[in-house]
Amino acid sequence: MALVRWNRGYTSPFGLLQSIHDDITRALEDSPTPSFSPSRWGLTTGAFVPPVDMFDQGASVVVRADLPGLKKEDIDVSVIRNTLTIRGEKAEEKVEGKSRSERLFGSFSRSLALPVPVDTEKVAATYRDGVLEIVLPKTKESKPRQVTVAT
Repeated sequence: MALVRWNRGYTSPFGLLQSIHDDITRALEDSPTPSFSPSRWGLTTGAFVPPVDMFDQGASVVVRADLPGLKKEDIDVSVIRNTLTIRGEKAEEKVEGKSRSERLFGSFSRSLALPVPVDTEKVAATYRDGVLEIVLPKTKESKPRQVTVAT
C-alpha cells in the first residue's frame, strides 16, 4: 500500500494530477538542458509557441524566430518602446484519415523585452526558409562609447 502525503490543496484526484504535472513541468523548466523546457515547445499552453534566439551584434540586436510553414503575410512584427512582439497564426492542415497529430497550430504571440533602446524607424525583418530574422538597430544613446581618462 502506498501512502500519499495529505495536502489541503488536493480537493480531488484531478487536483493531485495537476500538482504532479506542475512539479514535472517546473523540474523540466529548471533543467540544465533548455531543449527539455515544456514552454519552449508550447506544451504548457497547448498552442504553437515559436522558439526564438536574441543576440547582440554590436550596433544592433538580432532576433531569430522559427516559424515553419507560415507565409510572410501571416506574420506581424511590432516594436513599442522596448518590447518586440511577433504575432501570427499557423493554420491547421485538414488531412483525411489523420490518426495522430503532434504538431501544434493556432494563433500565437511572443513579446520580448529588448535589452537596450532601439531605433524603431530602422527595424528590418526578413523571412526565409521558415526563419524570421529581425534586425533592431540600437539608438545612439544605447551604443557604448570609449571615454578617455584625463589626468
